Amino acid sequence: WITRYLPVLTSARNFAVAHQKRLGISEWANRDVDAPAFIDLMAGWMVALPSSGAGSLAYHVLFNPPDVSYDLDRQPRARARYLALFGTR
Repeated sequence: WITRYLPVLTSARNFAVAHQKRLGISEWANRDVDAPAFIDLMAGWMVALPSSGAGSLAYHVLFNPPDVSYDLDRQPRARARYLALFGTR
């Protein structure tokens, strides 16, 4: 999380703030690992963004194609956590 995802998310947020734009996360996922902690980290990071204005979250989309390593149906603990935090997919 700290070395792979957080730097990219921080850079995207900083870019949005610098350009007075809202942030969109078009695809996010954790490949090959059933890790509810990753879902928690992503949700926590998104919740910590401003609620409006530059750097706020406009949208996010979980990358969840069927029958590949990102598929939450293959990650039951992460799927349960995602549904608990974000509702139906």
